[in-house]
Amino acid sequence: PSQAVNSAALKSVPFELDPGETVIAEAGAMNYMEKGSLLMRDVSGTVDVTDPQSVCAAVLAIFKRRYPGQDFRIIQHVYEDFAALYRGELTGFLACDTSYHNIQHVLDVSLAMARLLDGYDASHQGDDVLGAELAIIGMIVALFHDSGYIRRANETNIKHGAEYTKIHVSRSARFMAEYLPLIGREDIIGLTAKLVHFTGYEFTPDQIDLDDPKLRTVGCLVGTADVIAQMAGSFVPRIRMGGRCPAKIPGRF
Repeated sequence: PSQAVNSAALKSVPFELDPGETVIAEAGAMNYMEKGSLLMRDVSGTVDVTDPQSVCAAVLAIFKRRYPGQDFRIIQHVYEDFAALYRGELTGFLACDTSYHNIQHVLDVSLAMARLLDGYDASHQGDDVLGAELAIIGMIVALFHDSGYIRRANETNIKHGAEYTKIHVSRSARFMAEYLPLIGREDIIGLTAKLVHFTGYEFTPDQIDLDDPKLRTVGCLVGTADVIAQMAGSFVPRIRMGGRCPAKIPGRF
């Protein structure tokens, strides 16, 4: 659809184009975002949130500092598999085609999640600390919380992953149930299926059955990381410019 931006005060309006879309602007009025631009970096300006390796390195640095001596090799493995899934390199799945719930959004969420976990455990002591194991579980959920938007190779009747918006969280739980045994973590299938619903709206928080307050805290942190990433990313500009962007504001604080 045609969009006009008329403002004497607004210096620039960042937005993305879907395949086939074009922009018409006056001469000298178009700025192009290049590698390393502000929208491609985190709030500190030090992490490229379009690059899985860059974000993974930042997350590992946080966790190794917070939980010294712990083995976090699984984090590297999960980031590699996540990137393959979103790029369409994982057998049985197509590349991500939702222009907002894309690889950058999820990387934003994962980095926010790592920092929230770090901050939470820095401010708690003894039995109140979440610890390395729950941190790993939380990161797995953060990385695959939107995997339900990814179309499977045999879903040829679905034209766009956004068609799964209303049920994408349950689909994400299904993906993790199939994926976790491949990395030796079938023991957390039931837990991740519950935690991922803190990022969606298929269930309210009180409907999610978690007896352990620590697990509920992890769920709340995942939901909060999702909202932070939506607020910090290009979500609002894309809505204003009319881009395809199925809104998902879970509000699980």
